[in-house]
Amino acid sequence: MFKSHTVRIASLMAVLAVLSVGCSEHNPISSTDSSQGVNTGNRAPMTQVELFGRIATVDTAAREITLVGDATLISVMASAEIVFKDGGSETPITLADIAIGDSAEIRGDLQGNTLAANRVRIRPEDQPENEAEFGGRVESIDPAARTLTLVGNPTVIVVDDLAEIVQKASGDEMPISLSDISIGDSVDVRGNVQNDGSLLADRVRLRVGNDDDFVAELEFKSIITTIDYMAGTFTVESRSETIMTDSMTFIFGKINRASGRNSSGLSGGDDGNGGDDNGWREPLAFTDLAVGDSVEVWANVVDASHLLAVAIELEDEDRNQEQEVEFKDTLATVDAGSGVVTFVNDTRTGIVSESAILEDLNKQPIALGDFSAGELVEVKGFITGDMEVTIVRMAKDNTP
Repeated sequence: MFKSHTVRIASLMAVLAVLSVGCSEHNPISSTDSSQGVNTGNRAPMTQVELFGRIATVDTAAREITLVGDATLISVMASAEIVFKDGGSETPITLADIAIGDSAEIRGDLQGNTLAANRVRIRPEDQPENEAEFGGRVESIDPAARTLTLVGNPTVIVVDDLAEIVQKASGDEMPISLSDISIGDSVDVRGNVQNDGSLLADRVRLRVGNDDDFVAELEFKSIITTIDYMAGTFTVESRSETIMTDSMTFIFGKINRASGRNSSGLSGGDDGNGGDDNGWREPLAFTDLAVGDSVEVWANVVDASHLLAVAIELEDEDRNQEQEVEFKDTLATVDAGSGVVTFVNDTRTGIVSESAILEDLNKQPIALGDFSAGELVEVKGFITGDMEVTIVRMAKDNTP
């Protein structure tokens, strides 16, 4: 039977991966005004999404499904293709054949927090009841005790003495020791859940190298809608959660080998991070991101309203070098109430973002009111008007 009526515990859940291919002002799906015969370039209201995960709830009467760990409400269209995949063949089934705990692949159009599914594929159970596989970043590791934990996962992983421990790089695997793995590394783990809830791992794989190797529960592309530079958080069009970053979040842009410039127009060189056939990674700061940017995000679920980004790739092909500015200048005026500053030499007006990073000479956080006219400052921001710069970072400086 293809139905699985067993609800597995959370530690046995397959990793949930989401790939959202979005549209934006930078990458619009154009619509045509038939009355005028003109391409309006309006943003399409829906985004094609493919979800992977285990069935949390199923309502056959309402034709609604939810997946474990995902707040998206999946509405299965009456015309949707529903199949069971067994080996290389697919067998048509009905919504009533789907049970809680089944492993599913679902595709459809995302609008807000609702996915209109046009295809549902149920996959067979091929794991023993106590076997689990998951991945993530290492939060703690004790090579002597042969234990480790992953960020956002409470399971204690005990690495068996006979476990296979390998490193994957550029498609190849080579044996390594547990001491070669460090906090912050991305790993895949396989093993058996023990009675005390720990996982006895028989295989640990360290993943390094290309961006295909980022290990995360979610992967999606979307457009940044809000950003808080001070908190290091942002939101995107296709997700309802707040996306957090930390000191281990890798933010980068792809550098074109021929031009030495990435898709955002930021210049840079090879930093030894490796890359793919189209370019290599240029590390970026969180303040290099802006509202409206197209990004690809790899993230882990923290809770129902928060994600923690493992990596962020800036993919905005329309942003050019002139849109981002960095300069030093002397403050001419400071209006802390309105958040507006002007400069002695630069004729543009500075609009200080509410979440801007503001620092004193010791790089300690301060308020806008702590700045005074006549002080030299280092400014980073984005041009948002002919004579206007939105400031995302401003720091006092004493080195002209």
